[in-house]
Amino acid sequence: MWAQIGTWLYQNAMAIFISAIASLLISKRYYDKANRESVLMMVIFPIVKLLNEKYYTRNDYEALFEINSSYAVKYLRKKERNKLLSCSGAAGRNDRPQKIHR
Repeated sequence: MWAQIGTWLYQNAMAIFISAIASLLISKRYYDKANRESVLMMVIFPIVKLLNEKYYTRNDYEALFEINSSYAVKYLRKKERNKLLSCSGAAGRNDRPQKIHR
């Protein structure tokens, strides 16, 4: 009985290995896609909405920093992360004319 199980495993080991690798790659692809969609919905779209406003309020400034501290920021690409940091740094300075409503 054990000899038959050993023979079967030996004969099918490559199929099992290939199946496991394929399953791992498919799972990773869907995991990455879900993280990217999370970044778009929780970070990028809200920031674009804030930046499209003509004037920034104190609430917009606080919302930008709240978005910046979101867990989804972890999944930003390197260029996107650098732009977000420069954007949040510029929001605290007066590099361009801003009218702040209280």
